Amino acid sequence: MKTRITGDIPLGLTYSQIRPFIQTGSCIMWKGRSTFAKLIRWKSDFTHASLCVRLGQYKKLADRVFLVEALSTGLELRLLSERINGYNGEAYFMNIDIPIEIQNKLREFALIQCSKNIPYDYRGLFANVFGRVVPEAKAYFCSEFVWRAWEVNGLVKKRDVVPRPDDLIEWAGSSLTHILKDEPELKNEKEKEPYERIPNLI
Repeated sequence: MKTRITGDIPLGLTYSQIRPFIQTGSCIMWKGRSTFAKLIRWKSDFTHASLCVRLGQYKKLADRVFLVEALSTGLELRLLSERINGYNGEAYFMNIDIPIEIQNKLREFALIQCSKNIPYDYRGLFANVFGRVVPEAKAYFCSEFVWRAWEVNGLVKKRDVVPRPDDLIEWAGSSLTHILKDEPELKNEKEKEPYERIPNLI
């Protein structure tokens, strides 16, 4: 697994090209097209945020990227590749530095929180569309969970209010790269050229 993308940050990369840069604690931002997503986009250009988890200590899972994300059913563990392939909208990778010692803490935090049957924070979500809400750990909406994970594990400084999805980008000082779907015939080809800071790729 590589560190963050440096140099000329491309506007878009395929999932296969960007996957090596995704670390535990990385964030995927989403722009949905559903009716519910359109409500959120009244205040935030992005409609959803997910926290990434890598399980490289398990050989057969070393190349997989999991998400822990706050959905309508609560916190769920899902595969990023499956989410991208079935998503009605666009996905973006947030390019931030995550020290390895914080990655270990984030992995533990995310998986434990996912096992606690914590519900979705509908009240906080709607309140955050029309104003601002203070953080709490009894329920989460998407960006609330991502920021909480970063905050309690020392990646970012504490804030008095909960972020909307857009705020994550600004508050973390991050750049974004659009994740493009792999072409079906190339999806499983290991020889597909990875991204290696190619300035004119896009």
